[in-house]
Amino acid sequence: MIENLIMRTRFSELHTGYRAYSTNFLRTVPFMRNNDRFVVDTQIIAQAMAFEQRVVEVPIQTRYAADSSSTSMAANVHYGVGTLWTMVRLFLHRHGLPCWLFKP
Repeated sequence: MIENLIMRTRFSELHTGYRAYSTNFLRTVPFMRNNDRFVVDTQIIAQAMAFEQRVVEVPIQTRYAADSSSTSMAANVHYGVGTLWTMVRLFLHRHGLPCWLFKP
């Protein structure tokens, strides 16, 4: 998974599940720089890694019903491109290039 490679993590799943963040971390997240669509989850996780926050994965059981969620191909492509673009920006940030997404 390219996200694990770039973020230097070993998450089993980055695109579904619940999220819990500390108040301290949430005070540092530059929310106004983030996307207002689904890719915001990826951006926040990448920001946590860039800000050297402790992140712990807690497995949960997920069940999907056939009618519970559906997205269009366009939305899926937008999410995929947004996720890859977030990883490119994190890579650049980690290599010393300025990236506004990762300025606390």
